[in-house]
Amino acid sequence: MRRRADILNSIFRQGQTGFFQPGQKLIEADTLPRYVYQLRTGLAYQSHWFPDGRRAIVDIFTPGNVVGLEIILSLRPSSTVAAAGLVKYLALDAKSLHQLMEDRQVALCFTSLLIEARRRSEELTARIARLEAPERVAAMLVDLYDRLRRRRLIARSTYNLHLTQQQIGDYLGLTGVHVNRVLRWLSREHIALVKGYVVIIHDMPRLRKLAHGGEAIETRRTRPIGDRIAERVSRPMAPGLLTRPVQ
Repeated sequence: MRRRADILNSIFRQGQTGFFQPGQKLIEADTLPRYVYQLRTGLAYQSHWFPDGRRAIVDIFTPGNVVGLEIILSLRPSSTVAAAGLVKYLALDAKSLHQLMEDRQVALCFTSLLIEARRRSEELTARIARLEAPERVAAMLVDLYDRLRRRRLIARSTYNLHLTQQQIGDYLGLTGVHVNRVLRWLSREHIALVKGYVVIIHDMPRLRKLAHGGEAIETRRTRPIGDRIAERVSRPMAPGLLTRPVQ
């Protein structure tokens, strides 16, 4: 059986090459796409918007990932995919995709891509549910590094990350301010530096340990929040606090 990479290369070699500019949408919400895209360079992200304007980024696509496959097969265009930076792609039209799916090896290849995307989604959900902010950021940095390294796109512990702090927050369930604090902490600890859309990892073993929740963080609060609130309420109030004007 052919390797998945070989199958994808043979499929998308038939398609057209193009570029998306930073912020340009590959897929619009509520609009069934005409093409599936394989990223060749750059990053893209998939996001859901809520009625009040809030956004959740639910996946990040790296070179080699296929964008739009699940939407075309499920006929449910419920999210937006946009380019994080300059993206080079190969595109295959939806009709050709359905025809190619008649080949068993191609169908298995695309199924494995859907399973991989589901795994990324489950891992992201678990991180947001149980990890603290520094651990979530560390997990994201390690995950992107590993994905790029596996495709031999990087050879050193540095890579480009064309995401703003707000976009990172939307991906990890944090505010942009919180992300900024975590990045400054990682820099002070000489673990990793994220600056100007460039990631430089100084201490990979410690970053991986942090990503797996295995390192104590100086800002970690281990006691239940109820105990912390009760302690604050029981503290004696400083003289004049009630009459102090709001600054």
